[in-house]
Amino acid sequence: MPIARPFPLVLAALTAMVSFAVAGVADVRAQGCVASRMNAPSVSGATDPEGNSYYLPDGRWQASFGYRTYRSHRHFVGSVEQDGSPGTVDRRSNEVVNHVHIPELTLSYGFSDRLSATLDLPVDFLHRRNPPRAATSTNPAVPAAYTDARGIGDATLVTRYWVGNPSHHGSQNLSVGLGFKVPTGKDDVDGTFFRGLIGEVQAFKSFGSVTAFATGSYLVNPRATNGVQTGRSDPNEAVMSVADQYGARLGITMPIRFLKGVGLTLDARMEGVPSSDLVGSSAGFRRPGYSIGIEPGLSYTWKKTAFAVSVPYLVRRVRSQSYADKLATAATGSFVNGDAAFADYIVIAGFTRRF
Repeated sequence: MPIARPFPLVLAALTAMVSFAVAGVADVRAQGCVASRMNAPSVSGATDPEGNSYYLPDGRWQASFGYRTYRSHRHFVGSVEQDGSPGTVDRRSNEVVNHVHIPELTLSYGFSDRLSATLDLPVDFLHRRNPPRAATSTNPAVPAAYTDARGIGDATLVTRYWVGNPSHHGSQNLSVGLGFKVPTGKDDVDGTFFRGLIGEVQAFKSFGSVTAFATGSYLVNPRATNGVQTGRSDPNEAVMSVADQYGARLGITMPIRFLKGVGLTLDARMEGVPSSDLVGSSAGFRRPGYSIGIEPGLSYTWKKTAFAVSVPYLVRRVRSQSYADKLATAATGSFVNGDAAFADYIVIAGFTRRF
């Protein structure tokens, strides 16, 4: 007689974890320039690079610890760096510098060989330096200003489903995911449990020892603004906007034959914030734009444990017109496009364990 799986118990455990996360609200949060935390879903895991490395089997758990860090300081308007070249402002001597560190904890459970759920909880450690300002005829000199913020970010809960049965699609498959974001990160939490909707897709196909993959995700934030005052003089930028985010990856992964358990990954990574949201108003202050990076990576798998590191090097950085920029352009008749600070590269590391 088959033994029933404890589905209600597992679902209750995941729900309890989300409830606990909502109760453990962070002390403070901050937004840098173009948001670059949003990860496209990963197709690597705690398995060897030969077989069903993309599937979380029925009744199995997977715990992960990830870490992401970058230093953004290069200022762009559109796709042009403000480095003093003809037609640009030289921001190299008075640049804003953001140091971002984001560790995150992830827990996944396989309800079946095709259906799984993942809870992700990031923690933000942010440091910002504003440059000093020289004295003018009307204003005194202003020294450099430093701002620090830390706290729990917004948690996400995503369910994923493999379109093809894993037992018959070991070399290629397509997964779709749907989930939501909850306000565990405090920016004046208003008590609303639901805050954003997440849609994602991932696919892979093996060609011998080489596997090609593509992933994409989009976070819909229907809320217009979060009520946090910016102190900016433009009334259209007086309150922080709650922006959508998106991410995508396209690349290949393969094992190194002479190093057991070691794999290589090379892909293109795109991340960004749109000027206009899919749902709701796009009002408020945001710095929309996107970055494209070439991302080499290295992984090591031993039994049920995996380690991975990758370093996306950004080859294109664009600060798009925001909704407020477009309103200012229409009002003045002159093209307005604000700036944003971008990193040169990002360091991403992770540890995964299945049990």
